[in-house]
Amino acid sequence: MAEIPTPNPVRTKILDLCLEAFNQDGYRKVSMDLVCRQLKISKKTIYRHFKSKEEILEEILREQLREIESKSDHSVTKNPALQDLNTLSELYFTFLDSLSGTLLGEISESLPHLTSWIDLSEKQAFREPFRKILRALRNEGSIFFTMNSRELTDAIFGMLRGIHPLPADQRTLVYSLAFAGLAKSEPAKKSGRSREKEAAEPEKTKKSGRKKNK
Repeated sequence: MAEIPTPNPVRTKILDLCLEAFNQDGYRKVSMDLVCRQLKISKKTIYRHFKSKEEILEEILREQLREIESKSDHSVTKNPALQDLNTLSELYFTFLDSLSGTLLGEISESLPHLTSWIDLSEKQAFREPFRKILRALRNEGSIFFTMNSRELTDAIFGMLRGIHPLPADQRTLVYSLAFAGLAKSEPAKKSGRSREKEAAEPEKTKKSGRKKNK
């Protein structure tokens, strides 16, 4: 992650306006002339802070992820809990909500290097922490799953992307039920007598084998 720039009121106004404009009109349609007119500043002022429109977009993406990571650091508990999966899911939706489908589509088509950067950042900010929580919860017996934790994480994030267009209350219900299913899917524990019976089974087999040999 790039070094966080020193806060500057003009720089902040440029970023805020461009984020709104990019989301509403698309990256291609927003010109620096429009930004200058809206903020009543010169191009020289803009280029004092940013080398190009693309650099503005890159900084917008960095700021969105920095904000999410900061919220994650304060919201996710030190001791992994099932609620942390819900928290990370909501933070992921917050990130998706900050960028319109039109803008993401244009990035994918015209700026593939930014698409790769977004994918990597998403992995670091959301998927890896999520996967670590899944593994920790499984190790302590709070949830149960048999598939690879990375594959399960990818499947869950595919689900989250799929339900993102739903109203907030509906998508919360969907992923909450999915996570509750993980917590309820552990096979029933066997009674002490059943475990003793299983433990004795190999010994009985050995004795049976000896009789046959005789």
